[in-house]
Amino acid sequence: MKSLSLSIKEFKQAKMNLIIINQYFYPDVSATGQLLTDLAEDLSAKGIKVSVLTSQNSYLGGKKYPLYEVYKGIKIYRARSLSLGKSKAIFRIIDFLFFYLFSFINSLRISNIDVVMCLSVPPLASVLALAISVIKRAKIINKVEDLYPDAAVELGLLNRDSLIYKFLNRISLFSLSKSSCIIVLGEFMKKRLLEKGIDVPIHIIDSWADQSEIYPIEKEKTGFYNEWNLAGNFIIHYSGNMGLNHSFDTILETASKLNNHNEIKFIFVGDGVRRIEIEKYILKNKLNNVIIKDYVAREYLNDNLNCSDVSVITLRKDSAGIVVPSKLYGIMAAGKSIIFVGPQECEIAYIIKQHQIGYIIDDGDTESFINAVMELKNSPELRIKLGNRARSVFLEFYERKISTEKHYSILKDLVI
Repeated sequence: MKSLSLSIKEFKQAKMNLIIINQYFYPDVSATGQLLTDLAEDLSAKGIKVSVLTSQNSYLGGKKYPLYEVYKGIKIYRARSLSLGKSKAIFRIIDFLFFYLFSFINSLRISNIDVVMCLSVPPLASVLALAISVIKRAKIINKVEDLYPDAAVELGLLNRDSLIYKFLNRISLFSLSKSSCIIVLGEFMKKRLLEKGIDVPIHIIDSWADQSEIYPIEKEKTGFYNEWNLAGNFIIHYSGNMGLNHSFDTILETASKLNNHNEIKFIFVGDGVRRIEIEKYILKNKLNNVIIKDYVAREYLNDNLNCSDVSVITLRKDSAGIVVPSKLYGIMAAGKSIIFVGPQECEIAYIIKQHQIGYIIDDGDTESFINAVMELKNSPELRIKLGNRARSVFLEFYERKISTEKHYSILKDLVI
């Protein structure tokens, strides 16, 4: 009797055709774009024929990528855009509509689609995935990394009682309910979906970092240590998106109170809508212990993460279970001690508590933040202990190959 399961060899020979939808992809600097590039590379290396529907716009703006190219065997179809920017909500909405329209048109150029894997940027991309799956008779995997429209509600952009929220929520739930399965970033996000009545299989797969790209090195040996004039200082470091889901008041108030400690410096690396608030605070309070730098290219990320003594992650309380900052995994890979400013009940806090790799501080508790900084500054042994433990936990649970292999297993199960 013929076996109902497929061997890895047979699965490769089947040449599954996979479309992945996300607004950002290689060579973009956005975190979701970089993680998706890792995933697409690893799935392609296992024999899956991967095509990506993405935007020609860069995450930071000011740059447009080719409408079509092939990268490591991955076919990249980019949607045309007006590049109106993010300064106004209407501009974003128009860009989203262009993305949906041209991504759908691009999908018609791809034959024999077996599975559509959809990420959650732009919002409600699951509706686009559903439309493509109907035309192409393909299965759907929704990989939820941001929960919409709930994220807009928690950020004050939508009212939960409004007709537009109810309409968008119904569309979201309908499109998600048509998935063969859903992938989420943790238990708290899964709980939110279950509370919404989602009745399809939900898998938890954490984000990741690549151990070959990010690993511990002495801060004095990083290029940025001297380039950014960090020599001789104790460095508290924030790297990544300075967006609406993050709060920076506690870090900035701590920096203000420690402004007379000449040996302590705070550095922010990245961009986002809240960057201008940070810059204004620095000027208003005449802080000479805070440095702001732009995003660095992926090839310099290891130097960036290692040029510090302590790494900081923030999350607004209302965003728990809606987003999960992926920066945690790179920080762990770099073997850094961690201070998390955010809710006690969320994925980041759960990982830090479970593995005892850092501090969890409520937003607004500046005194506890200062105490954590001073304790880590005065105890190199403690920093090393926490950093070594973080690296060890990363290698065991959150390394790139571990997470991408889980995605591969789910895909393989869909074709059996």
